[in-house]
Amino acid sequence: TNWYIHTPICSPSRSELLTGRYFHNIKKAGRSVMHVDYPLVYNNSFVRTLHDEAGYATGLFGKYLNAMPAAPPPGFDAWLANDGGDYIAPKFQTKNIDGLPDGHVQFSNDPGNYTTAVVGNASIAWIRKAARQGKPFMAYIAPKAAHEPFNPAPWYRDHWEPSWPTLAPRTANWNVSAKRRALHHGNVGTEDWISEEASHVITGVFKNRWRTLMSVDDVIAGVIDVVEELGLSDSTYFFYSSDHGFQLGQFNIPMDKRHVYEWDTKIHLLARGPGIAPGTSFSAPGTQVDIAPTLLGLA
Repeated sequence: TNWYIHTPICSPSRSELLTGRYFHNIKKAGRSVMHVDYPLVYNNSFVRTLHDEAGYATGLFGKYLNAMPAAPPPGFDAWLANDGGDYIAPKFQTKNIDGLPDGHVQFSNDPGNYTTAVVGNASIAWIRKAARQGKPFMAYIAPKAAHEPFNPAPWYRDHWEPSWPTLAPRTANWNVSAKRRALHHGNVGTEDWISEEASHVITGVFKNRWRTLMSVDDVIAGVIDVVEELGLSDSTYFFYSSDHGFQLGQFNIPMDKRHVYEWDTKIHLLARGPGIAPGTSFSAPGTQVDIAPTLLGLA
């Protein structure tokens, strides 16, 4: 697909996804985390519309925004949310999560409390519960991975399949000369050469990002399995995407996002559900801002 992020950095991108609005429509001048008008976002999500106007049961599990509200915003029945937090011993703001008090919870550093596992287990348990209510439901599941510091689950820490690449992708603009970068904006034109030592760090980051995503794969499999077990596959849509791309050595920047180059702005969108034929794709461009109206249209 030709699927893109409008603003390739965490909180603005997630705010655009939640509201279905481009950044100039949710922007706040002055002192605000990443220049987002958070009260506007808290009160105007597509999840709230699904809940209030379409009668959906709704839950959010995982990362919400980099600036958290004092209490769960309107439109969410269940809430296990944070600003990304830590991979180990994560903290969450909570509401209507079975087995946990409302308010705030910090898990221990037991390996089983790896943040993606906590998010996945809570999501799957809530889907089972919501399916028994006899009304449609929407689960917004947002693990921290593959955000820095790229800590894999203990059970995947050293995993690497023999068929997987041994180096981070070396694209045509990986570690290029200062002359080729001279007319580019910002720090792109001033970065040093990537040293051999730095290249090893980049490859380590690349591998650990993949390892963190193995836990995300487990969550996806678990969610699909429970929906199939409940007999709801024929009436359920799944959307899988990200809040931005990433760069690992492109234009000599060891790792980052936020730049308006395709490796930061082009992302994946995988969808499954009624009327979507397996293996199909479309070439028309779109952005994550389109997801909100799409889901509202499907509802």
